[in-house]
Amino acid sequence: FSDPLLEKSVRIDQLHRGGQIAADLIQLSHYWRHLESIGWAAASPRIGGLIGVDRLTTSNDPDCVLRCIVWIDLSLRSIPTISKTRPGKQRLRSPLDRYDHEFGFRVKLAHAAAQRTDGDAPPTVRPIHISECSHCPWWTTCALQLDPGDLSLAIDKSPLDAQEIRALRSLGVLSVTNLVAADMTTLLQEYLPLVPHRPDADQRLLLARHRAEMLANGIMLERIGTEPPQVPRAALEIDFDIETSRDDHVYLWGFLLSKPGSAEPPEYRPFARFGQLGSATECDLAAVALGWLAELLDANPDSIVYHYSEYETRHIARFSQLVAAGKLLAMPQRFCDLFPIIRANYFGVHGIGLKQIALHGAGFHWRDSNPGGLASQSWFEEAVQNPDEQVRAVMAQRLLEYNEDDTRATLALREWLSGGGATN
Repeated sequence: FSDPLLEKSVRIDQLHRGGQIAADLIQLSHYWRHLESIGWAAASPRIGGLIGVDRLTTSNDPDCVLRCIVWIDLSLRSIPTISKTRPGKQRLRSPLDRYDHEFGFRVKLAHAAAQRTDGDAPPTVRPIHISECSHCPWWTTCALQLDPGDLSLAIDKSPLDAQEIRALRSLGVLSVTNLVAADMTTLLQEYLPLVPHRPDADQRLLLARHRAEMLANGIMLERIGTEPPQVPRAALEIDFDIETSRDDHVYLWGFLLSKPGSAEPPEYRPFARFGQLGSATECDLAAVALGWLAELLDANPDSIVYHYSEYETRHIARFSQLVAAGKLLAMPQRFCDLFPIIRANYFGVHGIGLKQIALHGAGFHWRDSNPGGLASQSWFEEAVQNPDEQVRAVMAQRLLEYNEDDTRATLALREWLSGGGATN
């Protein structure tokens, strides 16, 4: 950023043309058209800059990562789009042309929707469920127009993108039932020319077909391993789960202590702070929680800490400057990540996250009706910021119960695996 001006830039002959860069260029074109509308855009050249972190091959050090601005001519044909006149082929369009097309299409839809009345012909387009729908205020309206078996709605893990869904719909494949019934050899021959933007389109469709078959047969979890999954056990077992705020500060370290074969019930031990978290307060909480865990492991040589994925251990590593964290990082053999065991042995129609595996495999149910990491971040904000003290207390308790259930789900998962991990 020392010389951010266009005149100081270095030419890059090739620019990655993937989906993200195309989206960034269309967004940049959106800003350009806004500037034009108020007389603040140059007539020529139409050049805008993208700010990011890029690995510049022109650097003397090939491993050097520099923050930079990539200046791009928005009139240059650089975005691949599907050609309507040459099926199965792509042509390059400029970011501004692509933006104008997309914006014009949306204006056309808005005008058509404004002129419709009850009893009119069907809408101009049929909704396609994408990730952004979860926080769109219009989703409840669109959802009513989709069958529960619609491919864009029913297959939510490794979902097909909007263009793939449109291509399948044009071939009469709208739902899970349609995809299961289709002759895949014929379908692929007709489908692949319609999705040239996806080099792995055949594998993506076959994976969607696999999930569609599972859904059609009511199968949520499929065993793929040939040998019984092996989970190490110990005299003292500690199931471990953390909760983080929206800005990734750890506000809750949760541990569930259990002894196999003992009459003692599992004991939940949380370390939490429901307040504004900065680096110092977060570190103070981590020092207490990790210090307690390090002492527990020292006092119990035959003990194992179980977690699901590397999320928890990555956060321990963030506090490597703490003595307790350093001790824990020096004993990786005392930690057991259950996720690789699941990944090697199971395939889930909705993925293999802890919620899906514990529910459909171990039969575990959370007390909360809407458990989830993103939801818990909103609960934390309520627990900290709500002006009503009673609401804050209720939300804090909800978070503690949610975290405890996460640790109990990990325990249920281990016991299910140790019992053979059979699926229905």
